[in-house]
Amino acid sequence: MSALQGTAWIVKYNEAVYVRQVFHTIAGNLPDESENSTSIFADLPDLPAKPIVIGGMNFGYGSVDESLVKQMQKAGIKALLAHSLSAPFFRNALNLGLPVFEIGEAASEIQPNAEIRIEFETNPVNITVNKSPVDVAEQPEFVTNLIKKAGIVHYLQSLQGNED
Repeated sequence: MSALQGTAWIVKYNEAVYVRQVFHTIAGNLPDESENSTSIFADLPDLPAKPIVIGGMNFGYGSVDESLVKQMQKAGIKALLAHSLSAPFFRNALNLGLPVFEIGEAASEIQPNAEIRIEFETNPVNITVNKSPVDVAEQPEFVTNLIKKAGIVHYLQSLQGNED
């Protein structure tokens, strides 16, 4: 993956986003992950065609398994930009190939439906919002490789020469 484009979809900013605020569930049960299950975002009419989620501080805290990331991918979410990310959510997103980036206070300045472009060929990655650059910290090389290869499985396959 060398680049992606999408439209900003604001979940929440200027406050922490707890995983149970993202999941629309009863009694705290996570959605079924089967092929026939409905996405957690299915009832949200304002989800754009190529959504890039904009989140707040410590996005995804309370999430220690991969359910939230899998449901975001199932909903068609292309990437996530947040003020900051919880460590387990960050790990799960990288492992499953969902590009996620901490962009600090810049997250609160992004407006709904802004056009976003993320270019992965440099480190730090180039992120533009409505053609204006956003500052992103340089990532460790292994993080950049996981993002470029769309997750740990594809990354490990590429190391073994088994790319598909």
